[in-house]
Amino acid sequence: MATRAPIKKPRPATGIAPTVQSTSPVWLWPSLRQAAALLRVDPATLSRRKVATERYGQERRLAPTLVLELCDRYYRRGDIGELATALVEHARPQAHSLDELELLEADVERYLTASRSAQRQGADDAWLTEAQRRLPKAVYQRV
Repeated sequence: MATRAPIKKPRPATGIAPTVQSTSPVWLWPSLRQAAALLRVDPATLSRRKVATERYGQERRLAPTLVLELCDRYYRRGDIGELATALVEHARPQAHSLDELELLEADVERYLTASRSAQRQGADDAWLTEAQRRLPKAVYQRV
């Protein structure tokens, strides 16, 4: 009696999802290999991290906001501004219209604004906590 090979179930798109959702068309997003090259890591590194991807044909593509988040949080091998520029330049030849490219640019800007405001808020909170700890109560009230 022959044994059957187990049926592979499709893997759900779990894992790290971007905190800022992308609204740009999927065909403008970098593939897993392209994103790895932009991040200066091996493609297997991204595969092991189980990042949320979107299927486009036979490729798995990463949202530009996710690529920026990976750079910002985990792979600090380059400047995030340079990566943002590289993402837009990567999408430029594939964009069917200027509106599509503007959607991608808006995604990048939205991520950079959200991430920088969160960093500033954390820095402000830390500063106020330190001021409260070090200053006399009357002086801190004026701050």
